[in-house]
Amino acid sequence: MKIFYYFDPLLKISPVKKFFEELLTADGGGRHNQNIFKIISGKVEFLAENNGRPIPPHAVPLRGYPFHEIKISDRHGLIRVLFFAHHSNKLILLSAFNKPKHYDEKGKNKKIHSFIEKEYNKALRYYEQFLNNPNFYEEF
Repeated sequence: MKIFYYFDPLLKISPVKKFFEELLTADGGGRHNQNIFKIISGKVEFLAENNGRPIPPHAVPLRGYPFHEIKISDRHGLIRVLFFAHHSNKLILLSAFNKPKHYDEKGKNKKIHSFIEKEYNKALRYYEQFLNNPNFYEEF
């Protein structure tokens, strides 16, 4: 299975590719960020070798959504990469985001859940756009 980034034709970017570029240049592009990118890339490649199935601990299915989630812990939060396996032997990376770690701060729990739901819904739009035009991708 080949790996691809979803490409948003309106924004003229690949959201996951942009996220990775920002990750690799954040904090001066230090070794920690490079290691996080290598871990994510390794998980993506493992999933592609296994037909895009969400195999824990590498990835988990998301209830109520047609895509899956790769989870990575980072010192700044929790990185999430959303993907799905397309029937044309493509693993499509839809979206990526940093999920805050702290749920216990008063009033933040609702905000965090709202943020995550927005990210999932954005990925759902990307998913639907891709299904309507399966040429919206670029190479990993």
